[in-house]
Amino acid sequence: MKIVKIVTHHENTERAAELFAEEGVVAVGWAGLGNLKKLTYNEIKQRSKKLWDRTEREAASDASQLIMFRDEVNVGDIVFAYKGSNKVALVGEVIGDYRFNRRNKVGDPKGKIGYPNQRKVKWWDSPRNFDRHFLPRRLSEWVARPGTIAIREYDMKKLKDILRKIPSHETVIRALEIQSEDEIKDYIERHLGDVEEGLKVIKREYPTSVGPMDFLAKDKDGIDTVIEVKIRAEDRTVTQLRRYMRSYKKDSKVAKVRGIIVAEEFTKRCLDDVEELKELGMDIRLYECKKKFSFAKKEP
Repeated sequence: MKIVKIVTHHENTERAAELFAEEGVVAVGWAGLGNLKKLTYNEIKQRSKKLWDRTEREAASDASQLIMFRDEVNVGDIVFAYKGSNKVALVGEVIGDYRFNRRNKVGDPKGKIGYPNQRKVKWWDSPRNFDRHFLPRRLSEWVARPGTIAIREYDMKKLKDILRKIPSHETVIRALEIQSEDEIKDYIERHLGDVEEGLKVIKREYPTSVGPMDFLAKDKDGIDTVIEVKIRAEDRTVTQLRRYMRSYKKDSKVAKVRGIIVAEEFTKRCLDDVEELKELGMDIRLYECKKKFSFAKKEP
């Protein structure tokens, strides 16, 4: 059994993956060459050189990939629709031969994808939208290699066992959701330099006349910095930060105080208020906080 890696699109990777799933196809471009059904390798290569002023080597690569898509992909092969940025969008089984199709959303020349060279695929419900690093190292590296299409032999039972263990996209998203402000604060207290290089914690829950601020810190230039942490930062977050900054500056009699808001999400009103204050000369910065996976090589 073979695995086929196909990059979803050279620009609109997300939309192409969505339409692949909707139409039940996998597709590649080179639409200007027309229907490849009866073209030989040399005919494809010569058309490529003429249409796009390709070099001999580039045209040969075009022809090789298209012949591979048309003739070497078989019904029953497993397809990985790879959208780059380490993400495999879809996995499915090829169920149809090569077809030149301009009538569906994927092949429509007036659409955003315009890929008429297609194969019918039965896409599996899971896994979808998973990081390639969930795959064994060699397979993961193969998926990310340059080129629109690649084919390799693989044991079907072994592959299904691997894919069965990959968490669903929804499970991964839930695992990456920030559960509380304290979760962010706990991390910041240990790794404040991740927010901004040179930042150092002076005190968590620093008391002021208007209540305790989340953090008092100093930046790399020694300037006192008030940090407010939220899951969702709104306009009232900006007001709260300003009150802490004003109170601390008055009580400590320092010449300058900076402000930072760390949040998972910022409302438009929050962004607008900060922009207005920055235009008035206040030093307030926003940092988006996201949880993420990290991967390290582990030797057996």
